[in-house]
Amino acid sequence: MKNSLDEIPQSFISKWQNIVDLLAKIIGIPAALIMKVENDFMEVFISSKSENNPYHVGHKEHLNGLYCETVIKSQNRLKVINALKDEKWDKNPDLKLGMVSYLGFPINFPDGEPFGTICVLDRNENNYSEEYEQLLDQFRRVVELDLAIIKSLRIKHNISKNELIDELLIQDRRLTESEEKFLTLTEIAADSIILFEGERVVFASRRFYEYVDIEPENIDKLTAFDVISHIHPDDRDLYSREMQAALAQQKTQYTIVFRMLNPEGKYEWLQNNTTATYDDNGKVLRRIVQARNITKQVELENELRRLNADKDQFIRILGHDLRSPFSSLIGFSTLLLENLHEYGLKQIEEQVRIINQTSLSTFELLEQILLWVKSQSGKLELDIVQLDFRQESTHVIRTVENLAVKKGIKIDIVETEKICLSADLNIFKTVLRNLVSNAIKFTNQNGHIVISAEKQDQTVLITVSDNGIGMDEKVLAKIWDINSYFSSTGTNGELGTGFGLKLCKELVEKHKGKIWAESAPGRGSKFIFSLSA
Repeated sequence: MKNSLDEIPQSFISKWQNIVDLLAKIIGIPAALIMKVENDFMEVFISSKSENNPYHVGHKEHLNGLYCETVIKSQNRLKVINALKDEKWDKNPDLKLGMVSYLGFPINFPDGEPFGTICVLDRNENNYSEEYEQLLDQFRRVVELDLAIIKSLRIKHNISKNELIDELLIQDRRLTESEEKFLTLTEIAADSIILFEGERVVFASRRFYEYVDIEPENIDKLTAFDVISHIHPDDRDLYSREMQAALAQQKTQYTIVFRMLNPEGKYEWLQNNTTATYDDNGKVLRRIVQARNITKQVELENELRRLNADKDQFIRILGHDLRSPFSSLIGFSTLLLENLHEYGLKQIEEQVRIINQTSLSTFELLEQILLWVKSQSGKLELDIVQLDFRQESTHVIRTVENLAVKKGIKIDIVETEKICLSADLNIFKTVLRNLVSNAIKFTNQNGHIVISAEKQDQTVLITVSDNGIGMDEKVLAKIWDINSYFSSTGTNGELGTGFGLKLCKELVEKHKGKIWAESAPGRGSKFIFSLSA
């Protein structure tokens, strides 16, 4: 393989030297090269003046499995992240120089004849981001444009000075356009890109300027410690520890997740993907940081964890709370079936009564669970209407009246004025019925329950109070948590699931209301919830 260009003007060589030097600096690697193919050899034509670069201009290597040889033959870009981990490249000649990663593009003359390659190499595993690939490709186009100009000059010997100037102006404009494209890529990218040299920021994209509230002309005054000051206070120590640990271990690539204040004044989750290079003494030379907003991902993960916890709670309810009443139904019905001819009418009546009560309470629990599931899945639609507080509360009392009568409990309705409120009728009844049933359960014989309502601006506060056994602070902390299993026995041994109050909270909050409890052992309890007037 032999290219047809014997000499390249020094002005172009100087420009190409600047290109590879800039590539090595931006990407943070020891070697950026322009290679030239000559017969059966690859020659180092331009080599970056970067630290620890083992490639010297003029050095030739026989075509025998080189990275660049593959690029020229395939006429495609080649990326090798880590040759030591790749059977295809683990015996590559460049490994003798310690170069384990490679990114290269072919360089051709206008007629398609190969000139060589433009490439970068690293001693460390390197994934070379898409932005770096685009940057290398843009510089490849610059070199190919230069080759086109040089080739045309050699063919057209009588070219005038003005024609040469025109050609160079075209070339300059295209180079400027390429540089602008690269800057545009960094500006429009959703991720922030930051280049550190030591602790100093030497380049950053627009989004990063907005995060740290600094003007571009002052970027060289910004340090890593200034950046940390914009991180959420709860995450600063973790961020500093993980960064220092990564640098101490001379990690070439590491990731840190944290919260940072965004330009809108809200904290969002960021994932910093960092590529670092070090000197022979282990001191960090430069770091390239890609900061990606993963707030939606974190929120989705948190929501998934919550849904999994709710699912576990749902399964627990089905497995535990439904098993007990169904065991009673099966047990009493079996007992009744086996002894039907031996039992008297009173005994049969008692067994049927127990089966009926157990069936009703189980059916009520099932309805509550299904209502909760609809709410959790977003399928619960509210039908908001104007309700008369006293009228609807009276209806609710009638549904639980037999429970109160058995314990001699008096239930009163109190309102300071005629109260109307806006709510879904069925849901309002469900919440109030649960709270009143709960009050009956934990009130002693001949106790007293009061259902009251008070209007405050555009809100109605509804209170269910009793003079029952009350609760301590530990119990109060558990009663609303869907992931906390808590149920206690009523004053007459009544059993419960602990699910009713959790459902009440869910339903009230669907109305954009609030619910809370006030209680103390031996002093009764108050359950208050708010709805729109």
